[in-house]
Amino acid sequence: MFKYKKFCLLPALLIFVFFFSACSKFIAGEKQNDKTEIPQKTNEVITENKEKKKLTREEVIAIEKAFNERIFQLEKVEDSNEILNFKSKEELMDYVKEVAGEELATLFIENFYEEIDGKLYVIPKGTPPRLIYDSPFEINKIDDNTYEIVQDEENEMYGPYRLIIEFKYIDGKWKMTDRKAEGRENANQDDSNFSKEERIDSETAKAIISDTANRLIYALSIKDVNTIAEYVHPEKGVRFTPYTFVSLEEDLVFSQEEIKNFFEDKNIYTWGYYDGSGEKINLTPAEYYDSFVYSADFINAPEIGYNEVLSQGNMLENQFEVYHNPIIVEYYFPGFNPEYEGLDWQSLRLVFEEYEGTWKLSGIIHNQWTI
Repeated sequence: MFKYKKFCLLPALLIFVFFFSACSKFIAGEKQNDKTEIPQKTNEVITENKEKKKLTREEVIAIEKAFNERIFQLEKVEDSNEILNFKSKEELMDYVKEVAGEELATLFIENFYEEIDGKLYVIPKGTPPRLIYDSPFEINKIDDNTYEIVQDEENEMYGPYRLIIEFKYIDGKWKMTDRKAEGRENANQDDSNFSKEERIDSETAKAIISDTANRLIYALSIKDVNTIAEYVHPEKGVRFTPYTFVSLEEDLVFSQEEIKNFFEDKNIYTWGYYDGSGEKINLTPAEYYDSFVYSADFINAPEIGYNEVLSQGNMLENQFEVYHNPIIVEYYFPGFNPEYEGLDWQSLRLVFEEYEGTWKLSGIIHNQWTI
């Protein structure tokens, strides 16, 4: 009986060993297949990421459009400039950061929007240069995660300029992280009249004009139109520029006689365009004075520059190219509210040109931080 049981167990044992060996080979084969497939899948993912990181022309245009829509084309109440779909800068920040870096989004939102009583309002200002989609532009690779877009253009408001926009690869997508416009000086001029070498140096300019400038800034501070008129250029008059860039086509010019009636003139004039919104600056002369001439107590400005640029925003600087060999006195406040970290700076520039042996006022340029 014992021999019979032993004989029966032997085939069963052989079957078990065969089955176990087969399963082991099958499992080992499966593991080997898994090992060979893993690198293949990893390579596919790497290739896909490399393709995503190459910034294309179509992506540049799409991000530029989206950024402008989020900053400049929000739905608003026309009479009050109240934004309808956002109640705070924080809400708008989240929306803008979908296509822009945090620092750039902050700069634009702080400059173009304000919160009042739990509501968000757009501040009427002129818009900075934008990418012209149907004009050529360069896409320059800085590194694997950074590209720089460069476009040279020209228009009546800015003259010849170069627009530079930076894009970075952030959180798996391309975002705009910086943008600026630079003037292309002498793009359409020869070098005979307006070269930088002809500019009067700061020390000499101060010696020539400081007394005259002191008397004029005092007259402006107390609205003494008769004294102001005495200093106005008798042939050219005085040109009013609301934002840094001097426009021969858009800026208004007042004669000596018109200056004498400046604050009594109740007519509404178009002085240019607000930075940011692009809406017309339609104001009486007295209203323009409050907003774009003596918008701060410039007679007590902490810094005064003579033929040197103290303030620098994103607007193009062209006063030394437009005015012939001028002396420009700048009264500069670097800021008022510490919370804005200097973004609320303002300056007033008085432009003097020589006339029959004396220096006459031919331009008043208001300057502040712009986009």
